Parts: sequence; structure tokens; C-alpha cells
Amino acid sequence: MPKFYFTYGTEGQPFFGGWTEVEAPDGHAACAAFRACHPDKTEGLLSCSSVYDEEHFKQTEMYKCSNFGYYCQETITLRREVVYGLGGDPDRLLRETITLQRELLNN
Repeated sequence: MPKFYFTYGTEGQPFFGGWTEVEAPDGHAACAAFRACHPDKTEGLLSCSSVYDEEHFKQTEMYKCSNFGYYCQETITLRREVVYGLGGDPDRLLRETITLQRELLNN
């Protein structure tokens, strides 16, 4: 599953420096998962400095050298499980579960 990186500045955000890694199916789901843990302070604006997909983040100096002396501050993982009909109609949706897992890390 793709990873997205939410970076932090020096004040007014959930962490000082570093970033949050969010594992989600796409960028929209990653932003929703991030917002579930860190609600917008200003409506419509994420509580972070920037958002990167994995390919672009790995090209930054933050990834290579740190972001204000910090690296990954937390991980958020979004999982979706879909179970279809067992023994009956294979196209019938029985259950859809979305799970959000958050882990704070020590830098």
C-alpha cells in the first residue's frame, strides 16, 4: 500500500519537525486518516507543512538528513477489508471494515 508523508515546521503543528507516515490506498484516504488524528485548526487546511507521496519525499533533503533534526514522529495505517458472500452470491458484500492504527515513535 502506498505511503504518504506529512511534514512539520517549527510551531503550530502537532509536532516540531519530522513527519508523519501514513499508509493508505490513495492520497485522499491518507489525508482523511491524518485529519482523524490531527483535525484541521483552520477548516480545509491540514495541520502540517506539506504532503508528499513516497517517490517525491525520498528525493527531499528532509528524508536524507532530517527535518529540523527529527525524522518520523508517528505512523498511521489505514486498512480496508472487504468480505464478499460465502457459499451464496459471490458478488454480495457481507462486510466492509476500515481500520485506523496510529503509533507514536520516539525520535
